[in-house]
Formats: sequence, C-alpha cells, structure tokens
Amino acid sequence: MRPSHWVIVAVVVIGIGALAAIGWFYIVEPRMTTTVRADHLRLGDCVRTRESDVLPQEVKRVDCDGPHFGEVFAILRAPDARDYPGEDALRRIGDQCSGKFFDYAPNIPEGPTFRLAIGYPSAQAWSEGARSVVCVAMAKNERWGSIRS
Repeated sequence: MRPSHWVIVAVVVIGIGALAAIGWFYIVEPRMTTTVRADHLRLGDCVRTRESDVLPQEVKRVDCDGPHFGEVFAILRAPDARDYPGEDALRRIGDQCSGKFFDYAPNIPEGPTFRLAIGYPSAQAWSEGARSVVCVAMAKNERWGSIRS
C-alpha cells in the first residue's frame, strides 16, 4: 500500500471513531436514564429534567458524569403526620432549600447561576410514606459533572 492510502485509511478510522463517540454521548448515554419518583431521589443525584420551579412527580435520574440539567443538593424531611399537610405547608419547608445550596457546593465558582427546583410528595406518595422535600439546583444549560467539588 502506498503512503497516501494509509492516510485515507487513518482519516476513515478516526472519522468512524469520532462518529461513534458523538453517537454514544448524544444518543445512547442520554437514554441510559432511570425514571424515578422525585421523592426517591438521593443527595447528589443528577436529573435530565428541565423543570424550573417544581419537579414533576417522576424525573429522569442520570449519572452526573453525563449530560444533565439538575443536581440534588439537599433533602428536607417533612414532619411525619398521618394526614397530607397540603402544598402550602410543603412549600414552606421547601423555602429552606436556598439556604442549603452552599453547604453542598461551597466551592462552586462564580459564573453560572442555578434556578431552584423543588420536589414535593403528592398526596398519593404521602399516603405511601413519602416525606422528602427534594432541593435541586437547575442549570440553564446542560452540564457535565457534579457541582460539588
């Protein structure tokens, strides 16, 4: 084989590798999510969901090393009452979320700002024992990696 043929083969191999990597990160990996109830999220979990204020009852949990928009930075416990306290009472508990952000990510660099999204248990989830109010830092743009340093 002539040297020019090796160059063509190398370009083709590199091109195929690049396409495979792009396909993995933008097609395959984002689909490798687990749909969970918001009240089942744990501290440090990342989500693909792009909600702004209130998390939906179900979210897509993903690995923080892959593309995501939100990260759970605090989980607050609602009082263990038999009857569902209502959204207003749960929102008052959620008001404590903003004060917890820098406890979780004290070294977050200046620059990108995060919106706060809060997950409240529904009346149905409450009747099943859910008492977690979940605090999520939501980025405007897709992130890769944890906000916790």
